[in-house]
Amino acid sequence: MDRGEATANYAVIDRVRALEPVANDHRAEFDQLRRMPPAVMQAIVDNDLLRLWAPVSVGGSGLSAHDLVDVIIAASQIEGAIGWMLTNSAAASRLAAFLPPDSAHAWFAAPRSLTAVSTATNGRAVPVAGGYRISGRWPFCSSSQEATRFCGLCEIATPEKSPDTQELIFAHLDIDSVTIEDNWQVSGLRGTGSCDVIVDDVFVEANGVHPFINPEPREAGLLYRLPTLSIFPLTVSIVPLGLARAALTEFQSLAAKRSRAGSSLPLAEREWIQFEIGRAEAHQRSAHAFILKALDELTSSIDSSQERRTEARINFRLALTHSANACIEAVNIIATCAGTSAIQETHRIERIGRDMAAATKHVAMTANNYLVAGRVALGQPPGLSRF
Repeated sequence: MDRGEATANYAVIDRVRALEPVANDHRAEFDQLRRMPPAVMQAIVDNDLLRLWAPVSVGGSGLSAHDLVDVIIAASQIEGAIGWMLTNSAAASRLAAFLPPDSAHAWFAAPRSLTAVSTATNGRAVPVAGGYRISGRWPFCSSSQEATRFCGLCEIATPEKSPDTQELIFAHLDIDSVTIEDNWQVSGLRGTGSCDVIVDDVFVEANGVHPFINPEPREAGLLYRLPTLSIFPLTVSIVPLGLARAALTEFQSLAAKRSRAGSSLPLAEREWIQFEIGRAEAHQRSAHAFILKALDELTSSIDSSQERRTEARINFRLALTHSANACIEAVNIIATCAGTSAIQETHRIERIGRDMAAATKHVAMTANNYLVAGRVALGQPPGLSRF
């Protein structure tokens, strides 16, 4: 990272940290409203945090993939739902680089620009004159109730195509042309408002779609050349790192003043607690390091051979799954050390545990990534086309 990149990174983290007092004042609303509290949403917009990966040409922050890791860890330490919104909106804003300049500017130039994206292949795009007619139902569309636009993954429906050929496109729609079903009734990450989005035969012009896999960027920069099938999984996989770090911070405060039955010593002075917290630190730090190392390998493989690119992508997905499991273990250790505090709804460790359980259910961190990595390590084909 050069001096300019570092300055941009620190400046964005400072803007993220400005959200903390607002989040603290509205902490209960994340669960009560099951979406981003309005005051927090306004603070996010005021600090221009929805376009972290949008091209600079439309007002984006110009962050690299590595920068985003630090920024989303900081956001997730404040509140899991905030980290989830900022990381998903970053991935969405990156799509501006694949759109015609007029569309990119119209849809992403304002600080309030927020596109809810689904990478589930649940849409159908029927070619018609001038564009496509889009239909589908996409679940888990985070921040859909705050979004100004929706982008859904669709399969192009053509009668002449081979049954084993699948052509996928992203279709960008105005939020007023979709139906949002308020069905986000869950235990963790409640504040993300990850509702279903329904589209019923809506026309989208040809300049409002682009390929899902290997789209051609209209903007310069390594970020826009990174593989779509790696970059979307990265974003959500950062959140557990921030949640685990938040749990460690919360426990440090708790341990300094609290003891447990059977000992008058504060938790911080008990050797067993010290040992366990050391293990939790190791889990979180190793997870963070593995993701950064795998990201280094992924970015350096862009102009390499197909074999090296494939190896880097598989290793990258392995890092995401390992990181998720390591962060789960870190939070479980902390919850055990915290005792009954970890089950009280008034304590952040309880909420962090719920958010961690929800975040790591995402398919980006699926255990199947272990299987794919193991197959390749043993000289077998990956067995998957999407990794």
